[in-house]
Amino acid sequence: MVNQEVIDFIKKSKVAGYSDEQIKSALMANSWQEIDIDEAFKSINITQTNYPNAIYENTQDQPLILRYAGFWIRFLAGFIDTLPFLIIALVFNRSLGEFSYIIYVILMTKIYQATLGKMAMGIKVVSENSENLTWGQVILREIVGKFVSGIIFNIGFIMVGFTERKQGLHDKIAKTLVISTRS
Repeated sequence: MVNQEVIDFIKKSKVAGYSDEQIKSALMANSWQEIDIDEAFKSINITQTNYPNAIYENTQDQPLILRYAGFWIRFLAGFIDTLPFLIIALVFNRSLGEFSYIIYVILMTKIYQATLGKMAMGIKVVSENSENLTWGQVILREIVGKFVSGIIFNIGFIMVGFTERKQGLHDKIAKTLVISTRS
């Protein structure tokens, strides 16, 4: 089992700019076993490689935590995405605009993990477990989850502003996160 004290020391040392070799030497000088040190390094690297394009924040208590996209940046991304489809719906046909919007959101989220609005804002959708999304997660998030999020006064969307990892109800249903990809 990986020792949390070793992980914390490694994370803080990395944030301070020390190399892996310097950190390992310091831990071994303090009587930590090499196997424990190597396991701690592996667990940190696994966490970071799950989301290689993510931006990590450095806090005093927990260095290297994901920067989640909050309510207002996600709202703005959604607004950017909605404009072209609103025009299509007004000019041609409301159902054509809604149908094309759903297809657009599903395909863009699955292929690029972001719609054009999210790309413009430097955010993307990832699975809670890794960066890659499954078709099931995308469809669950974009159709079922967003319907449920909006059905009762949009409370499912407003949840983004109040949850620890800034997840809306649709994110919780599909087990997804929206993270920042830009500093």
